[in-house]
Amino acid sequence: MRVICADIETTITILDAKKKKKDLSPFNSNNKLVSVGWKFIENGNILPGGYVFFHHKDLPNIDVVKSSKEFQTALSSADIFVGHNAKFDAMWLEQCGFVIPKDIRCTMVREYVLNRGEKDSLSLEDCCIANNVALKKKDLVQPYLDTGIMFDEIPWEIVEEYGKGDVQSCAELYLNQEKLYNLDVNKGLIKTRDMMCQFTDVLSEMEQAGIKIDQARLKQVENEFTKEKTNLEIRIKELISETMGDTPVNINSPEQLSKVIYSRSPRDKAKWIKTFNIGLNVQNKPLKRPYMEPYEFRNNVSALCETAYKTTASQCNSCTGMGYFFKQKKNGENFKKSTKCPNCEGSGLSYIKTDEVAGFKLMPTGVDDCATGGFSTDKETLEKLLDKSRGKKNDKAVEFLTAIIRVSALDTYINSFVKGIERGTQANGVLHAKFNQTITSTGRLSSTDPNLQNQPRGNTFPIRGVFISRWAGSGGTLCETDFSQLEFRCAGHLAECSTVRNDVLAGLDVHSQTAKILTDAGQETNRQDAKPHTFKPLYGGLSGTDAEVTYYKAFLDKYTGVKNWHVKLQEEAIKYKKITLPTGREYSFPWVIRNRWGGATHKTQIVNYPVQGFATADIVPLSMIYLKREYKRLGLKSLICLTVHDSIVTDVFPGELEIVVKLHKNLHGIAEQALKDYYGITMYVPLDSETKVGPNLIEMKKV
Repeated sequence: MRVICADIETTITILDAKKKKKDLSPFNSNNKLVSVGWKFIENGNILPGGYVFFHHKDLPNIDVVKSSKEFQTALSSADIFVGHNAKFDAMWLEQCGFVIPKDIRCTMVREYVLNRGEKDSLSLEDCCIANNVALKKKDLVQPYLDTGIMFDEIPWEIVEEYGKGDVQSCAELYLNQEKLYNLDVNKGLIKTRDMMCQFTDVLSEMEQAGIKIDQARLKQVENEFTKEKTNLEIRIKELISETMGDTPVNINSPEQLSKVIYSRSPRDKAKWIKTFNIGLNVQNKPLKRPYMEPYEFRNNVSALCETAYKTTASQCNSCTGMGYFFKQKKNGENFKKSTKCPNCEGSGLSYIKTDEVAGFKLMPTGVDDCATGGFSTDKETLEKLLDKSRGKKNDKAVEFLTAIIRVSALDTYINSFVKGIERGTQANGVLHAKFNQTITSTGRLSSTDPNLQNQPRGNTFPIRGVFISRWAGSGGTLCETDFSQLEFRCAGHLAECSTVRNDVLAGLDVHSQTAKILTDAGQETNRQDAKPHTFKPLYGGLSGTDAEVTYYKAFLDKYTGVKNWHVKLQEEAIKYKKITLPTGREYSFPWVIRNRWGGATHKTQIVNYPVQGFATADIVPLSMIYLKREYKRLGLKSLICLTVHDSIVTDVFPGELEIVVKLHKNLHGIAEQALKDYYGITMYVPLDSETKVGPNLIEMKKV
């Protein structure tokens, strides 16, 4: 088998200099392929290759046809294509018309699998250091890149030397990885490695296909989000004024928001931080909080905090409301530069405390709620406070917390989704989002430009309505399939839990079961909102509101197989410092030790990674690989264009709806057959899926 190891250099388009947003993709017409370098590998030896230019300001007479022919001849002579971040190289080359070997092997992906979930840097430079192979010649081009000079402007001799160095580094890295995978300790990872590299090819094709965006609808969604956010911010200011008096509050400051919610703030931050052991350790993980009985915690809070009181504002007498004054020289003249008034800190106002306690007077529950400037104001904490406030019928607190949570969500929707989609959509109206295989610890996909993986679950999120078929005017449509209760079924399979299996075979809707238990416990919940609670005990979560704790206990009492499996996982992690899935994928836990209660430290990750990894790092990608093969076998023109969470979306070519729907409706069957064929795994708990069709991802009908 002949291997070609290649590396490309391109120009880059700056989208937003302030936010450092760049477009490196081949879909932006402003970007150009500058050069390509390659070498061959045969029988474990690195052989000479070549280097050609396609675009450079100092080489105006480049024979692009000759360069293309030389490189394509090299590609055609190889069986395997190797690159570091090979998906990027493959997309560029295919978009430029080159035909590359379909056996793609990415050295970044291969290194990621060897890392077993540990978040080490996967840059070519750091991978070379870790593997003790030839270092890339970063110092040659970095001074140019740091000053905004791109590869088509860097002296071509330097570009060529740098490019050849990268190819040599990548080739040596690949060969060293081959040696590592042949070691007994790593052989079990080979199937995971090969599956992920096959998935690289599927992702490359999916990104190249992209998905069509209804830009008019996107603008409408943005306007609706912005209007709602503005109205909520006005109401938040009114509620703050009602409860804080004239005290100025910036809701974007966690410290000030904490004061509004909890009606108190630390007197001495240093003492506060020390008492509750707030901060991060050398591994950048939160420090372990001290154990305190409820009465101890309340006493400490009372002793270390001062109560917030409403204020009334009046003009500062010291600066007569100016906020500044001029110091005088000895001769009586004013200095030219003004001095900020120390009494009002430049505001021009003095705030006089009243005898009425300010804020919403909510109570923290324990040491985990403490933060540097007071108490936690993250989304999870605010949602817990919201549930408690509802139970106590504290209407003003409910309104305030609901508004704060919603404004934060809207801010994310506007900046991450709307703006991200706007930036990434090309002139032809197609969005080519980037999907990353090597970012998360579990192996599940992440996405950037924009981050589509973090959109809310469910089918009512307005952004979903902007995704349409590129063939909408000719009868094209979208077909989406979601795996049903995938994490629940995977946990049941991995734990060999007979109760999970029996419930699935009986057709139990586990999310409806969750909603009922929560509602019966006093926390009214619908099926969609219940989903995170269904998944939480699968991942070891046990804390929450009283109703949630009631549900989590009921879950583990019922599904004892899952409960016992969690114990086995912890023992495995303590003994072997790693966990191995039935697929061979491994997660390393070198820092895990037994805690004082007999379980393992880092329990959440230990019980989370296997479920999330098996479901969305193994089953979903393998399903997409096999689905793509079926499309090619049948000669379909329909395109897999998107995957979010555990769903797969196809842009259906006119006239192919019937066959695409047939394939999608059997996606769970395809997945089970793929698991059996590739890994030799027969699902103990059967998989299932639901397929819908529609003009966009909101207006979908089940088929």
